[in-house]
Amino acid sequence: MLIKDQELYIPSLMGQNVRYGAIKGVAVGQCFKDRLELRLKNVHNIKVAGVAGNVKEGAASVVVSGGYEDDIDMGDIIEYTGAGGQDDSDWGPQPRNQTKNQQWGNSQKMLQRSYEAHRPVRVIRGFSLKSKYAPAKGYRYDGLYHVTKVYETTGKSGYTVWKFQLQRLEDINQPPIPVRSFIQSYKRGSKIRA
Repeated sequence: MLIKDQELYIPSLMGQNVRYGAIKGVAVGQCFKDRLELRLKNVHNIKVAGVAGNVKEGAASVVVSGGYEDDIDMGDIIEYTGAGGQDDSDWGPQPRNQTKNQQWGNSQKMLQRSYEAHRPVRVIRGFSLKSKYAPAKGYRYDGLYHVTKVYETTGKSGYTVWKFQLQRLEDINQPPIPVRSFIQSYKRGSKIRA
């Protein structure tokens, strides 16, 4: 993996300091400046990876930030794409295309374990996600979701991807997800009404 700041991605830390469920002092809808602030507040303890947690207990949190072309954000339901299958040297505009099949790696294993254990996962949306539910800037904690479905499919680029359906918990009192009035078109630089 070609990352200049090695502190951003340290696999040995992926299972350390994991906190599951709601975080005391962090409200649903709370915004954060960047991934570092998410990490410092224990909302998502990995600065780059989209899934935080460990394979034994499951995923604690996911960041949906538009890094995968096969992600679908419908607000209360998210079709989240597993990790891998992209060219690590391509850190260009989001989302990046798949260049090979995804393997069954740790991110997939964590989400699978959350599915099996019915353990809620914190969902954070990032500003670069092309969705009317994405924040205009930074990152926003949007509450607890359950992994309700796990499946392998062929993605938009023709490669195998792992998909995880995340459904927002309804039986707890979570405020509605804010909706933006427009999203930024990254290809043309223009604003599009959502």
